[in-house]
Amino acid sequence: MFLDPASLSATAASAAVAADSKTGDIGPGLVTFSIVALLAIATFLLIRSMLNQIKKVPPTFDTPPSEGSVQDSPEAGTAHPDDQPHR
Repeated sequence: MFLDPASLSATAASAAVAADSKTGDIGPGLVTFSIVALLAIATFLLIRSMLNQIKKVPPTFDTPPSEGSVQDSPEAGTAHPDDQPHR
């Protein structure tokens, strides 16, 4: 009798399933569950953090700068001679 590779692998797979059902081993077990649970917890924490960061974003970015603002100045700490009031 000649067995081709497809029937041999199918026979081996069915034998492995039968052996697992006899011993009570169903799947990968605790390690896989722990990894999936940690990924779920990490995803939950990342989403919660992202929502907190989104709440901090202003509703619009079109607010004009205040008069005392020096953010647009290339040298923020130095006064330009033209900015001084004339006496």
